[in-house]
Parts: sequence; structure tokens; C-alpha cells
Amino acid sequence: MLDFTDLCTENPSKSVTIENVSEYTKLRREHVLVSGVRPAISTVLKGLQDVVGLEYLDLFTSLELQELLCGNRKTVLWASEADVWGDLITGHGYDLNSPQVEGLVRCVASFGAEQQRQFLMFVSGAFDKPLQGLHPKLTIVRKDVDETMDPDSVLPTVNTCFHYLKIPMYSSVAVLMDKLVCAITHGMQGFLLS
Repeated sequence: MLDFTDLCTENPSKSVTIENVSEYTKLRREHVLVSGVRPAISTVLKGLQDVVGLEYLDLFTSLELQELLCGNRKTVLWASEADVWGDLITGHGYDLNSPQVEGLVRCVASFGAEQQRQFLMFVSGAFDKPLQGLHPKLTIVRKDVDETMDPDSVLPTVNTCFHYLKIPMYSSVAVLMDKLVCAITHGMQGFLLS
């Protein structure tokens, strides 16, 4: 049951009803977008003031500030195959020597910045990875396919919460690349529970 906890000091245990749902949504929106983030924003502003001085921020456009604070989206996330290997583990049917895992590493390392970010969004729900790498690491597992189906006709699937990528036993790296690109390009419009 919903209540007004953290939204209302007068009666925080007040239950949300059909009569007061508008008041609840107004207070929740204000909390999520304003008062709830105010301490974090204040801390960032204090840090910027201490390091740079807020008066100097006017020298930058909003896009330049975004790049300074969030990084350059045109930079690849994994510059080499070794970088990709550092962010993954294997399980359920695959090991680090499996052709599908080795092929995945080659594919991801060969992607440009935009495709790498699409891949990361596909497997994790985020366009950027932490500086220390993915946590949890990306787990590559074999996707079991019904024996009446051709594995080459099936797309890879993911569990984004756990960075869990399920790849069928494709017949070649070329098929893997084709299915992976299809999944990261077009597979993000759906959300299915499995």
C-alpha cells in the first residue's frame, strides 16, 4: 500500500486513496525531481565551486559541460580485445575458450563508439560504464534453442539487471556479428519477461 512517507511531515502514514492520488503524485514528482536530488546537486555544485569556481562555468556550453562531467560519447568503451575480456565472465555452457565467447570479444572490440554504447545499453541498460569496469561483470552463457530450430535464426537475449548475455551456438562469427548487431540496433524496443 502506498503512503505519504518522506513526502508529508503532517501525516506521513496517510494512505494514498483515489481522493488524494493527485496530491500524492504532485508531492512524489516534487520529491523525485526537486527536493530529493537537492542534496546531491548541492554537493556537486560545492565541488565545482571548490575546484573551478562557478563563475567560470559560463565559459562552457551545456554540451561542453556534459562532456567534461560525463565523458565523450564518441570515445570507444573497449579499445582492445583485452579490455573486453576484462569486463566479462562465462557460465552455463560456455567457457573463456568457447568460439562464441571469443567471437563476441572480437565483435565488441571491432565496434565503433556508437555500436559499443548500443551494446552496453543492450546488456546493462546504460550508455557508459564505470571507470572500474562493469559490476557485475558481463556474464556470457549459452542460450538453449529448441532442437527443431536453427540456432542461426535466433537473436541473443539479455537480463540487463545482472548483465547476463545469452548467446546461441551460432555456426560462425559472421552470424554472431549479424545477430548481435540486429539485437543491439532493433532489440531495445521490446521488454519481455522470460
